[in-house]
Amino acid sequence: MFIILIKRKLFVRWMLIGILFSLAMGGLSLAVIEVASKKPRHYFEKRGEIVWELSMPHKAIAITFDDGPSPSFTRQIMDLFSHYGGYATFFVTGSQVEKFPEVLQEIVRRHHEIGNHLYHHRPIPLLSEYHLYLELQKTHQLVQKLTGITIRLFRPINGFYDEKVVRVARSMNYQVIIWSQDSQDWSKKDGKEIAANILKHIRPGQILLFHDQGGNRTNTVDALKIILPELAAQGYHFITVSQMIKLSQHPSTTPVLKNPAGADELKR
Repeated sequence: MFIILIKRKLFVRWMLIGILFSLAMGGLSLAVIEVASKKPRHYFEKRGEIVWELSMPHKAIAITFDDGPSPSFTRQIMDLFSHYGGYATFFVTGSQVEKFPEVLQEIVRRHHEIGNHLYHHRPIPLLSEYHLYLELQKTHQLVQKLTGITIRLFRPINGFYDEKVVRVARSMNYQVIIWSQDSQDWSKKDGKEIAANILKHIRPGQILLFHDQGGNRTNTVDALKIILPELAAQGYHFITVSQMIKLSQHPSTTPVLKNPAGADELKR
């Protein structure tokens, strides 16, 4: 009887240790399950549910910016595009839009494109499908109220994607956009290093990821001062993501690349 009691105590002790260990490692376990259950890129890409890059018969790329708008860096970036020609796509967060609505409106006035980057910059695996929908909808409605524009592009936080992301995007008639080149301007790399890496791997149809908020983005601006004139000299056009999607669907031997408002044509 005494031996049985000891065994029971040991069993209970190990069971409690196991429970505590599971709770402590819960985040890691969930992450492992999430990765294990996540379908590969080609699954979504083949179905047209997520876009990383596009087949492009012409020298055109889409340069995109996440996390803004920013009263300083967003304007500096737009000034560079005004100087070198072309248009960008800004994936904005609703919390930033509320702080700087005038910058959002300036993006529209200057004929750049707006995409949705949720209201808060929260990791998507931590959001339920319902809360992901609310985050997307809140920014959608805010942008619509301030500009009259109905956004149709969604970039998930950190480029995270799974079937939940696709379902929510579909429910709001959104296209999920990731990227084919990450500038890594969020790192400590300077503008020259960022530009050198981008230019080394550039090809038509790519979607480039930069940031116009979330820290000191001087390196982003410095990199663009090198990238834009160099690629323009090579014959590249800087177009919005929506323009690129349309051009990939209806390729033309003599394309006319327009800004979202339909003015200032850039002919090859």
